[in-house]
Amino acid sequence: MIYTKENLELMGDVYCDLKQLKSYKDHAPLQCDIFPFKNITLIIKNAKNLTESQNRKIGKLMDMFSTNDVNELMNIPVPTEMRAAFWNGFYRNPNSEN
Repeated sequence: MIYTKENLELMGDVYCDLKQLKSYKDHAPLQCDIFPFKNITLIIKNAKNLTESQNRKIGKLMDMFSTNDVNELMNIPVPTEMRAAFWNGFYRNPNSEN
């Protein structure tokens, strides 16, 4: 399984950071926990003014996967029972609206 608790929590944390950007535009916000990698990569594509901290988190996330993993990450949904890990990472971020 490509998805782990660790990488899903980091995806949630990164997604929370990206939502704070003025250039933030999520094309499928209701699917952020279903296809988190796809959403994150689409947001990063248009992101402006990333901080050094955000760049480090994104780099750490990208280092968790190989280029061979990208097709699966973009097209296979996160299993329902693992989606809570994404939200755990999201709400642990100090920028979250909890």
